[in-house]
Amino acid sequence: MTANATEFPVGLANLLRCPVDGSSLRIEPLAGGQTLLVGDDRTYPVLCGIPRLVDDPLRRQLVALLRAGHPDAAERLVLRWPTFAFGPRLRRRIARELGALMPEAVWFGRLLSRFADGGAIRAPHASFTDLVRRHGTSFYPDWFAYRFSARTFLPIVGLTGLLPVGRPILEIGNGCGHSTFVLGRHSGPDTVLAIDHQFAQLYAAKRFIAPAAHYVCADVERGLPLAAGSFAAVVMNDTFHFVHAKQPLADEIARVAAPDATLILSQIHNGLFPEPFAGEPLEPAEYAAMFSAWAPRMVRNDRLIQSLATTDGFDLADPALSAGLDGERSLSLIGWRGNAGAASVRDLWRGVFERRTRLIRNPVLERVGAGLAPRADIHPVVASLIVPPDMEGLEGTFDDPAELGEAAVVDLLRRHVLVDVPSNFV
Repeated sequence: MTANATEFPVGLANLLRCPVDGSSLRIEPLAGGQTLLVGDDRTYPVLCGIPRLVDDPLRRQLVALLRAGHPDAAERLVLRWPTFAFGPRLRRRIARELGALMPEAVWFGRLLSRFADGGAIRAPHASFTDLVRRHGTSFYPDWFAYRFSARTFLPIVGLTGLLPVGRPILEIGNGCGHSTFVLGRHSGPDTVLAIDHQFAQLYAAKRFIAPAAHYVCADVERGLPLAAGSFAAVVMNDTFHFVHAKQPLADEIARVAAPDATLILSQIHNGLFPEPFAGEPLEPAEYAAMFSAWAPRMVRNDRLIQSLATTDGFDLADPALSAGLDGERSLSLIGWRGNAGAASVRDLWRGVFERRTRLIRNPVLERVGAGLAPRADIHPVVASLIVPPDMEGLEGTFDDPAELGEAAVVDLLRRHVLVDVPSNFV
């Protein structure tokens, strides 16, 4: 997973900017196939093929380790899996504070890397779900493993159909890459640039979920380290309500978007409801006002999901999708700059079938006798967010989709009995 200077895409480097002063970044190749990105005043490392454009004390130590020929130590230091466990979090905080004392001491960085958990994350895991279940805590393993089956994920599956094909897409806050996979399936896997502040999740996305996409590690609340007018679409899935500095990020989105760009904020929380998860959601009118220059259209996700299940698509002109926004906890916002883009999606699941990667039986389901039933061992928090598959009237086996005809597979995708997943997901 180590980046090779000859393989690091020059086109991506041309898009990147220094997050502090906005200067362009040039590629500096190092011995052993490593890469640095150099601006006017700062240098940033490329680790595991992912630029880390974070201006913190660890930056200088990572650069020093790469220049000294110790990429393994550098990668171990940045691969920290998100966790609620007190012990690992305390150990990482101590390591960060110690690293700040001697930011360019190569020997000290190598010493700290021995106690980092990056080695375990880089281990030869059999699949993405194997990785998250070995290193996740609380409900996170189930959340990542069953994400493709969650009602909070289905809106982006449908709304992706509104995006252009073959043009660059920016995804902000991509997490482990589930939505990155869906975006790439629609537009082309190498058209997506995903940006997030969690390096280990970007690593997991690149390794298992959407390897052809491009990834950048950066704190988007401090700005988008990207060239202006570069993207035909900007997407945030289940993310925008977590952002504290919403208006500055909205301004940055407008800056990096092309004049005819499409904007999708899918699965945003409604601030009129008590929020059980972290975040600072806005009211529907506040979301719309923040993106007023995009001529936004807001929809209720419960009705969007219903339309995807019953009509195999949706039309944003349908008043039912936008009626009673104040009464729905989960919303999506779609906007356009310049001329409005596509406003409807048809034959959604047939499109999924045609672009599929790997069709499997929904991992939420397990075999019970001759039929299927929801798993009983899913974390209760995750189970409450799962869309129940429509299994009424189903007969036969669904473990080998290759044995089924196209019409039957499309029907099972629509019912969510089958799901399309990356080849290295399970």
